Amino acid sequence: MTKISKLLFLICICVFTVICYNVISYNRLAFDLPVQRFAFSLKTLSYTKIMVPLTYTVNPETIIAACLLLIIFPKTRVKFGIPISISCLISLLVYKIIKHSVARPRPDTSLHMVTQGGYSFPSGHSMTAVIFYGVLAIIICSMLKTFHKKILVVLLTTMLVLILGFSRIYVGVHWPSDVLAGFMLGCAYLIIFKYVYEHKVRTFP
Repeated sequence: MTKISKLLFLICICVFTVICYNVISYNRLAFDLPVQRFAFSLKTLSYTKIMVPLTYTVNPETIIAACLLLIIFPKTRVKFGIPISISCLISLLVYKIIKHSVARPRPDTSLHMVTQGGYSFPSGHSMTAVIFYGVLAIIICSMLKTFHKKILVVLLTTMLVLILGFSRIYVGVHWPSDVLAGFMLGCAYLIIFKYVYEHKVRTFP
């Protein structure tokens, strides 16, 4: 693992730790309400028609279905299905453990635009979005030969993940700090995955 990768991993873990400490100590971070108010100020019928379906694309049921499809087809099973499924399973286990350990309540149910139970911290949808689409992007980039195509994949993936994370705030089921924490955990995992994939898994047929 390069020094830059190690530094980025450390930053992700440190940011997550700081957020986690503040959530446990004070329940809310300074930027939570301002960002939440900004997200709510954007609410229109048109945006809602986009955001609500988007937030469902990283529901556990949707991710499980996508993983099963990748595993069912022989051509995608080893290259995509197995690494993505294992990654999403790890994501599920990690965020479930943290959710029940921290036990942060969600924003008031009157704000919810979708049905969502359980605890709030961290955002499992945000973490899973980073890991599912991030792992997919890493594998696709390993198959591309030109740098500009790799950059395009990374940019599109980043935009999609950011929108998906924002959708969790927009529909009222997460605090912004939940989403940021989910992003940090997801990015930390991607750094490890990229190293392992490039040095071990990529040699598979």
